[in-house]
Amino acid sequence: MAVLLVVQGSYTHVDKLSQASSKDLALYYAKEALRDYNSLLSSGKIEDPEAKALADSVNYRLLEEELDELRSKGNLPELREMVSYISSQALAKAADIRSRGTYNLAVKVVDWLRKAGKFPADVKSLSDAINANAAQISRELGVEEEEVRALAGNRPLLNYLTKKGGG
Repeated sequence: MAVLLVVQGSYTHVDKLSQASSKDLALYYAKEALRDYNSLLSSGKIEDPEAKALADSVNYRLLEEELDELRSKGNLPELREMVSYISSQALAKAADIRSRGTYNLAVKVVDWLRKAGKFPADVKSLSDAINANAAQISRELGVEEEEVRALAGNRPLLNYLTKKGGG
């Protein structure tokens, strides 16, 4: 589900599973997510390297065991605990992938600014430099300009990179 969340940008599968009110419904939502996941795998459209690495690391035997455990849940509190755990794990893994992707892009942007002789020493100037050069950075790094501009607003990350000396 974490891979689906990162690639599709949708919380649908996580939300459905976390709100399942019965074992049958939880299994149905798990099946639905697995169907979409298999479709994604066979399409070859996992471009994010972190999401691809996570997809490649899936242990399908353990996945089958978790589905068997889900199927064996006898009461609603146990079921709710398990689907909440699965959903929260997916959210945590997706957040980890996204934050690493944001960090890696920020390092590339800072490296670009440094090579261009435009790396400032303070956060506000760094943010301004990113915004002023966003279109060119976007073209040269092959990323969306909105992603570059979003970095300009990420003050905690820019502060960290400034203190670290750029990456």
